[in-house]
Amino acid sequence: MENEQQQTKKYWFFRSKLNSVLLIVLIVLMVFALKQMYKNQDYYKQNLGLNDSYQVPFGSTAYEKDTSSSYNNAVTLDLSTSYARNYKSVFATALQKPADFNGHYVVASYGCGSGCVAYGVVDKNTGKVYQGPSDDYGGSYQVPNNFEKTRYSVDSNTFKVVGYSTIQTYKFENEQFVIIQ
Repeated sequence: MENEQQQTKKYWFFRSKLNSVLLIVLIVLMVFALKQMYKNQDYYKQNLGLNDSYQVPFGSTAYEKDTSSSYNNAVTLDLSTSYARNYKSVFATALQKPADFNGHYVVASYGCGSGCVAYGVVDKNTGKVYQGPSDDYGGSYQVPNNFEKTRYSVDSNTFKVVGYSTIQTYKFENEQFVIIQ
């Protein structure tokens, strides 16, 4: 009986002192990491892809949104067109992203068949959705190495689309895409 009591005293939580010490070290490291994340919320929020409804884990307060940003997440998706309603989830997801086309628009893409990609453009200021200029087909046409970087940008109103044998360039003016000849 006395031998059993000595044996029991010898072990801590997980049948060995080493396992118990490792558990305590792990808990301390986790607390330290969470404190660092709390101090640097903006960095982790951006890099982990968390949205603005995220609540700070330690705090009594919610994350305060940066009102100086170039787009407004309070805008809701305008579902007044059948096009917007048909691809609601694609455009709602796009609306949460930062603008990447023509100042305050964001481009959303979705599949439209074998080898086909279609595009829509969402206005970050109004939530209105515009159908993209054309569908990408790719085909046998070989695009340049830097094509994706030049397809569209936040600083431009032009949009490039890959056809079966060419790349066509469109300009977004007056809420529509017009081909540039």
